[in-house]
Amino acid sequence: MDRERETIILRTDDIEITHRKVVIGSKTYEISTIKSVNLEERNMSPGRGNAVRIVSFLSLLLGILFCMATFAIRFIQMPELFSDWPRINLHFLFAGIGLLLMTLWSIGFEAIQPTYMAQIVTEAGRFTVLESKDNAHIKRVVKAIKEAIARKE
Repeated sequence: MDRERETIILRTDDIEITHRKVVIGSKTYEISTIKSVNLEERNMSPGRGNAVRIVSFLSLLLGILFCMATFAIRFIQMPELFSDWPRINLHFLFAGIGLLLMTLWSIGFEAIQPTYMAQIVTEAGRFTVLESKDNAHIKRVVKAIKEAIARKE
C-alpha cells in the first residue's frame, strides 16, 4: 500500500481516516473489514442525573455563599469555635471551601452531559473506537468512516 496513493478523508491530532484504513490513536482498522459504523449516545439514568443536578446546584450555591462569607468575615461576630484562629486563616478556609464546592459543581455539570461513541461493526463484532462529549467531532469521524466504506476498492 503506497501512502502517496491513499486519499485522506479526515485527519486530526490522533485520527487519520483514508479510503483504506482508520487509525485512531494507536489502533488501526482496515476499511475492508468494517461492515458498518454508527453513532451511539450514552446518557446517565434519569434518577441519577437528577440527583447529580441537585447536588451540583446545591454545591454551587453553597460555594458562592462561602466565597461571599470570605468578604463578610470582618463584619460578623465569629462563634467561639473560631475566636482564637487568626483572621487570615478564616478567609482562606471560607474561600477554599467555596472554591472546592464550585469545582464540584463543574464536575457534576460535566458528568451529566451525554457521551457520544463511534462504533464499528466487523466480522469479529462491534467495537467502540472513539468516545467524546463533543457530538460534532464524533459525527465528523462517523461521516468520514462512512465515506471511506463507500469508497471501498
